[in-house]
Amino acid sequence: MVDGIDYDPRDFITYAEQLQRIVRGTHPDFSMGRVIDIIIQKTLELVYDVSGDSPIDLDPSNEDWHRIRVAEAFGRIPRARRIALGREFLRIAEEARDCGEQRFHLTHSKKRSDCLLLVADPRPFSQRSERAAELKAMLQLAQARHQVSRAVGVATEPAGQMGSSYDMAVIEGAPPSDRRLLDLAAEYFGEPGRPLIP
Repeated sequence: MVDGIDYDPRDFITYAEQLQRIVRGTHPDFSMGRVIDIIIQKTLELVYDVSGDSPIDLDPSNEDWHRIRVAEAFGRIPRARRIALGREFLRIAEEARDCGEQRFHLTHSKKRSDCLLLVADPRPFSQRSERAAELKAMLQLAQARHQVSRAVGVATEPAGQMGSSYDMAVIEGAPPSDRRLLDLAAEYFGEPGRPLIP
């Protein structure tokens, strides 16, 4: 049992193999993990000012609360998963750049009862409030789709687009059970997909 979660020893085999490659310096995508590191860094820069004082208000209606929760969630991601997530984030960012439309990647864990949504959205900065609102709506659907207690999301611009802004949100609590919402979530996200690290 780790952090209150029961694991089968086989759960660690793939991660152990990935970690061995990282330690040996033979992992082909090691730098991809920096994408997640940068998101954590940018998140904390948004919350803490230069003096190190924090304007944190622990009220979930406060934007900084969401940023801290996102940094916390991303900070718990092991290096092997960070590499895989970074690779997926860059993939969707390039796809969004090439097609001029929003792209996303959703991953989830029943054991941790959480899901993570990464979004690349080419809308101009003037429509950032719409992007942030849509991220929250997508998180509600993601939480419903996978019936998890926490949904974490980050949205940014596609690869190569001017600027590097991040919208972040976290939804916590019991997943919705409304049949219409569950059907909409299944239609929107489709099948659960493959494991992040096969």
